[in-house]
Amino acid sequence: MSDREELADDLTGSRLYRTQYLVLPKLAIQDMPIEWQARLEELLHIADEAGMATPSYIVLRDEPEYALRRHEDPDDDESPLDEVAVNCGDPWANYRRGSAADLCAFDINKAESLLSAKEPA
Repeated sequence: MSDREELADDLTGSRLYRTQYLVLPKLAIQDMPIEWQARLEELLHIADEAGMATPSYIVLRDEPEYALRRHEDPDDDESPLDEVAVNCGDPWANYRRGSAADLCAFDINKAESLLSAKEPA
């Protein structure tokens, strides 16, 4: 088994397994410890240098109070989407004045502790 196949096996059951997209709000990223942000930035630079070029996306929060959806068949929620629109502002998008701790049970001290416990040797 190759290293890549072993890593893929390790990711089975993780957030990355069968996930088409992983969206991280900027607010969540900037509230993480600086060391974590630096590691993420380093990984993103490596992806860029390796030629990873992905398209741009428009992201809407997938909850009825934040996004309006109109299906081709209004009586069938499984029918293809005809239209999607923003219903109201998402507080996770307020990265200039927001705080992840205001929106979830985020604890910067716990994040820093976990990060230091998992630092590479």
